[in-house]
Amino acid sequence: MNSQHRTIKFTAEISEEQVVFLDTIVKFRKTLGTVEVELYTKPTDTHSYLHYDSEHPIPCKKAGPYGQFLRVKRNCTNDADFRKHSATLLKYYKFRGYNETLLNTSLIKAEAKDRKALLNPVKKDTKKMTRIPLVLSYTKASPNLRQIIDTTWPLLHIKETTKQIFSEQPLFAYKRNKNLKDILVRAAFQYPPITPGTSGISTLNKLTKCSNEECSYCPWINFRRSFTSTFTERKYRKIYIGDCNTPNIIYMITCKSCKQQYVGKSKRPFKARLGEHLRYVKNKSLEPTGKHFNQTGHNIHHMSFEIIEVLWNDPNDHTSDVLRSKREDYWILQLRALKPIGINSLETSKFQYTTHSIHFFFKFSFQSNL
Repeated sequence: MNSQHRTIKFTAEISEEQVVFLDTIVKFRKTLGTVEVELYTKPTDTHSYLHYDSEHPIPCKKAGPYGQFLRVKRNCTNDADFRKHSATLLKYYKFRGYNETLLNTSLIKAEAKDRKALLNPVKKDTKKMTRIPLVLSYTKASPNLRQIIDTTWPLLHIKETTKQIFSEQPLFAYKRNKNLKDILVRAAFQYPPITPGTSGISTLNKLTKCSNEECSYCPWINFRRSFTSTFTERKYRKIYIGDCNTPNIIYMITCKSCKQQYVGKSKRPFKARLGEHLRYVKNKSLEPTGKHFNQTGHNIHHMSFEIIEVLWNDPNDHTSDVLRSKREDYWILQLRALKPIGINSLETSKFQYTTHSIHFFFKFSFQSNL
């Protein structure tokens, strides 16, 4: 088999005393009639453990050596083998910049564990977590941010609305930052353009206004094939581009002056809702768009409308109402359209305070500028 290709090399080891299985050496004690195991590492293992100077959370650095010592404890039947491999592991971690006090503390803690208990699978807690995860890219300033949130959290309980939403403090979680591979290596796949299909859902229609050449609504509408969050600068591609007569939609209004955005939904043809927003501004209504475009430095001509999603079920069906609300919530969160980042207001928009929605709202509001 090895002769089939120059890079293929199968080996076989036969022994009546011991055999390597995964990361253990299984030993057969004929005289005692027992089987023992100890830790096995490949000769090619470089032991490139996380360096202590790496910018990772301190608990992450502490957990590394302790987890490895527990692994040695599980994989060694005899205490003598455990001490031997632990001493070797200590040397590797010292070489990676870890101080001796931290390593000895982890070793003593692992050595005190009962090996039989370590070999038994731990039952996972099936209790549903209600705390909202706050996912951040870790920096040295992250602990300071956590301290600020812990200190100022009671302010959210002053108002009943925010008290109900943020009843519990968030669960802090850190994600990996970009490494050299992420920066240097990129996928450069070019996707072919979408071709006309049998279903309107998967077809990009032509960029056209309505058939009425004297339409007073279409000049307000942006008919581009994609749209962008002015806050995150993330670009989204439209699946279908509607016009002023398209019903059952999610739409967006972008302020040309300050670049803030508003997201809304409409069961009726788009022109009906568009006209209402124009009247909000003309009549100086207290609706979010009415207040925003009557601010200093703003006017009605700073309004740019566009359809960002067309829903293809019956607009009059009850399920359509639910779906429109969910999709509106989704785009409000994706585009960061809630005040103070955007124009949408918690009080006036019928925002659905689901756990999923609040997770995104909380995560995006804090994470975007970090």
